Amino acid sequence: MSDLILGADEALVFPSGNGKDQPVVIDLRTVFAAERRLVELNHVTRMKGGELLRCYIEAYRDARQALGRAQAQLVVAKRKVKEAKAEVILDKAVDTLKAKGFISTRSPSGSEDLRDSVVVRDTTYQSVVERMEAIEVVVNFLETKTEVMKMAYFAVNKLIDPVEKQTGMSGGTGSDEPGTFTESERIADFVNKQRVAKPANYAGTGFGAPKL
Repeated sequence: MSDLILGADEALVFPSGNGKDQPVVIDLRTVFAAERRLVELNHVTRMKGGELLRCYIEAYRDARQALGRAQAQLVVAKRKVKEAKAEVILDKAVDTLKAKGFISTRSPSGSEDLRDSVVVRDTTYQSVVERMEAIEVVVNFLETKTEVMKMAYFAVNKLIDPVEKQTGMSGGTGSDEPGTFTESERIADFVNKQRVAKPANYAGTGFGAPKL
């Protein structure tokens, strides 16, 4: 993934879906900057909460827009893979199989497995597939970033809610049991874990089940 990042936490650069247009460049500075501020969840206050919420709202917006662009390119890339496969099967597979002695009167065009073998060995087809896979990596990357920004927003909103009671070892009505996390620590730990996790259903975790 590092070879797709331009500069230090600045942008993603990946090939266009059709392989002919200029590479796609997506500015992610707001997302990377917001991600660096996740540590602030450990000591967020109501006074600073408003500014932090705005930070994550803007980062979520940019991540979601970036994800949409990447998904659009992935649709094109998948179509190009199908076209490349069809071209190999129609224009190359029969001649290749005939040259190798795999053609018979019962199967004048070769079996499906044999045709697929010709397809996956074709260099043009391989390059198209590699392009599609590179874009899939970008889509997965942006899905995770989008989810992290969303959960960070919910975490801040929960922490600065005056109705919420903060519990834990920091005092108040919390538990004195050793190892107990405060509400702030629990949320920060949860969000940090989502930085490397795939989007999931968060029902039952205390954060609700937000949808994209």
